[in-house]
Amino acid sequence: MALEATHIRFALDTQNLFGVEDINKYVSGSIYPDSRYATGIDRILTHDDSQILEDFWENNDFRKGWASHLLYDKIQFSVHAEWFRDILKESDPKMTGEEDWIIRTALKILQDIDDLQHFDIRQYLGALNYIEAPNGEDEAEVKKYNQLFINIYKDAPNVSIEDLEKMWTDWNVSPEVATKMRNKAYEIQADKRLMGLIVNVYKETMVRKDKFYNKYCTGELSK
Repeated sequence: MALEATHIRFALDTQNLFGVEDINKYVSGSIYPDSRYATGIDRILTHDDSQILEDFWENNDFRKGWASHLLYDKIQFSVHAEWFRDILKESDPKMTGEEDWIIRTALKILQDIDDLQHFDIRQYLGALNYIEAPNGEDEAEVKKYNQLFINIYKDAPNVSIEDLEKMWTDWNVSPEVATKMRNKAYEIQADKRLMGLIVNVYKETMVRKDKFYNKYCTGELSK
């Protein structure tokens, strides 16, 4: 998963692709899938390929945002697998799954912070007051999840690695893992080569968006 500022940025940049009418429902939908961390529901309920297909989201702006989230996750994963292969498990079979996850999350934290420099997310935080619980979740928990991002991003673009680390600890990531994540983010931030790639990930995902949209959203995947 990308982090939520990245998802909101991508949703805004692709709203015409999805034919959005209600921007508030759409933006709220764009961060909805990761609410599973807060509500505890199974990942398949929010991150299934069927939820990217047009048949799922047509005429429903909340679901369009949901689909944009899943689409971005797929594009970003492909870019990371190519651009950062040398520091991920793909090139080091001895690396544990946890170590790989920590590195990937550090990359996403740093991209999220960079993405906040490129649009005014504060204009859209009001949209997060719109709540849906399509999988029968406790609406209070979904509201709490949305409020977390209102609180994190209200001072944007002044968001820190520690701000996003706290997000994970709020979702019961252990302090030990969160510390490793924070340290890895600072380590990567100090690496000019890696940061040079991170600040261009979003641009590359936009280059790939039409190809991935055609593959996953129009039904080509299911043929």
